[in-house]
Amino acid sequence: MRADFYQRCAANPELASQVATHQYLVSPLSYESLREVIEATGPPGRLELDPRARRSGAARTPGSSPETLPLLEHALWELWQRRQGRRLILQAYQQTGRVTGALAKRADR
Repeated sequence: MRADFYQRCAANPELASQVATHQYLVSPLSYESLREVIEATGPPGRLELDPRARRSGAARTPGSSPETLPLLEHALWELWQRRQGRRLILQAYQQTGRVTGALAKRADR
């Protein structure tokens, strides 16, 4: 949850208690950590990233910062739709508009 919503949650004691108990602070992720998270969210042992992503500069995507996690979620959904077998393909990532452009491209369609 974004920090700007905490005040609204605080107004409801039960919700505030749940948020306080079950929150997890997400810090920017390194490329390796981001890759691990992406691969771990797919079916166990059935998802892998295109090895060319590391060399392409995709590792420097803004998707590793907390404020762009919702954009990353959509970009990954778009990639899942275009996967080849169990592999998320770099070319599909580029065609979808990467992290910051995938949602805009979807909205335009």
